[in-house]
Amino acid sequence: MAFVAFAIAGAVAVFVAAERPRPAVVVAFLPLLMVMLGGIVKASARAPANVRAVAIVLGLLVASTLVWRTRTTAALDANPLDVAALVRVALVVTAGIAAVILASRRPMPRALPTSLRLLGVYVAVAAVSGLASPLPLQGSYRAFELGVGFLAAVTAVSLLHWRAGAILVRFVVGVLGGILAVVWIEALIVPTRAWSPSVSVLPYELQGSFPQYSSNTVGLFAGLIALYGLAEAGRTRRANNLALIGGLATLVASQYRTGILAFIAVGLFVLWQRRPGRVAVLLVAAVPIVVGLGWGRISEQSAQAFEKGRPELVGSLDSRTVYWHAAEPFIRQRPLLGWGLNVESRRVLASLGDQTTSTIHSTWVEALLGTGMVGTAFLALAFVSAVRQALRSRGSPLGLAVVAMLAFMCVRSITGTTVEIFDVGFIVFVALAFTAAQLEWLRGTSS
Repeated sequence: MAFVAFAIAGAVAVFVAAERPRPAVVVAFLPLLMVMLGGIVKASARAPANVRAVAIVLGLLVASTLVWRTRTTAALDANPLDVAALVRVALVVTAGIAAVILASRRPMPRALPTSLRLLGVYVAVAAVSGLASPLPLQGSYRAFELGVGFLAAVTAVSLLHWRAGAILVRFVVGVLGGILAVVWIEALIVPTRAWSPSVSVLPYELQGSFPQYSSNTVGLFAGLIALYGLAEAGRTRRANNLALIGGLATLVASQYRTGILAFIAVGLFVLWQRRPGRVAVLLVAAVPIVVGLGWGRISEQSAQAFEKGRPELVGSLDSRTVYWHAAEPFIRQRPLLGWGLNVESRRVLASLGDQTTSTIHSTWVEALLGTGMVGTAFLALAFVSAVRQALRSRGSPLGLAVVAMLAFMCVRSITGTTVEIFDVGFIVFVALAFTAAQLEWLRGTSS
């Protein structure tokens, strides 16, 4: 091991001397990559076969969500199935086939949590909306993705039984942590692509380059990881500290404004649940600071920090309200079942001259456009049911983490994508919803 470390250090020194920093960073990261791969291999060897099978299915679905290129709406209409799209379809289909095979070996669970049953109804409504869509292939495929994701969750429950919740949460936390690790590696290796200029407190904001993740999505993942660590849901103090510190650093680096506000609010709730005395002292200590500096000065400086050099966009939530107003006429035309998922939202944005943005930047407006009032109602009930059930189990660290992460996603849903279209967020929500139900069941059996 010492020889390997010495050899790597020598290679880094050679590259630095030759003024080639990127290869130096790559070589420097080799030990980290070797440790990560070794950890994955060891964990797979120790894990039961059922756990490995579920991880493979969910891993295929996560891989299908990775974006490697940006396509305009015009390009999508001209060629819906380019090479990257075909790879995505193949991954989803493979995951669906694997889930069906695994589900056939075990009886399906008799009762799912109410939140997941409501989510299943939303998926069914999305399928009906897709068939009636002006672009039935596109709308139906979006519903198909949701259906495969839902089937994978049900399969996980049937294979893992009462362990499913905790295992699924650890899986999604590991996935989010892995994505953020890749983002930070890119930030060091290809800083010109990973750091986007920003006129704010920090001159740059962190984003994913390959695969592509917006700074807001990076902030979403970071906030979820940080809250998991703050609730001390990890198995060791080291894991909790790493999740909290790494998540907070990434959240700040991404400058995700909604996420920062959500973390402050939800984080205070978590701290109050864990140590109410310390939170009370903190709030009391903050009073003289606010009085001394003046609320007006604090609010003014905070507003400047969140404006990112463009105060005219604060009132429109960075053009989001413009998108929502443009969507209103289309929602009125098909109020009950909508236009099919992610079909009309692109047309709305294209009418505003935006050919590259793929979503309307709101879970609820996107759901209204795609599935109408019927689908949106069931999706909202799924959120409410999951949060309500999670609140009953907030006494344990894992239960508190589930409440916090769900609350964070609720705030995110106002101005961003969460569950309405299949993505990593869908898997996160399913894991959290089932864990909330599992913890309540365990609490009931032990009492």
